Amino acid sequence: ELEENTIDDVACAQRFSEAVVAHPSFEKLVVDNCGLGSNTQILSAIASTMNRVSVLSLNWNEIGNDGAAVIGNVLSTNPASLKRLDMKFNEIDDDGVTPFAEALRSNTNLRDLYLTQNDITKVGESVLRKAAFDDTSLITLFNSNHTCKVHVRDNLCPETYAVRKK
Repeated sequence: ELEENTIDDVACAQRFSEAVVAHPSFEKLVVDNCGLGSNTQILSAIASTMNRVSVLSLNWNEIGNDGAAVIGNVLSTNPASLKRLDMKFNEIDDDGVTPFAEALRSNTNLRDLYLTQNDITKVGESVLRKAAFDDTSLITLFNSNHTCKVHVRDNLCPETYAVRKK
């Protein structure tokens, strides 16, 4: 866990990510409140660990919409190991959910995406809902993401969208 250790240097982020990827048994990586911000190079380096870990937590990093785009792009590559991605408290709004929704269309490995405590309104929820469960037609329903639960509200009032293939 790197919780509350500042990562504000691209070279440091790259070296850290290389170490994680090279480690034979890393399963969970917590990079919460590390001041990542929306620096796309730092986020790209950290996101590259998605290919190695099953849980990646990036809570409280002020990633914003630009950072969400970087994370969403890596998520769209369908990292085989990643099962859970935590992105809580990151100043992501309705515009920032689009990269996640697009990634969910091709990602079949992710099981849980936590976007709670961001600035996502009903509009953003609708975009995510369509990626997880688009009932516009039978074809869009069939092509929806059938593996991931998307959490967009806090635990007191959960709003989760998921359909599981049996």
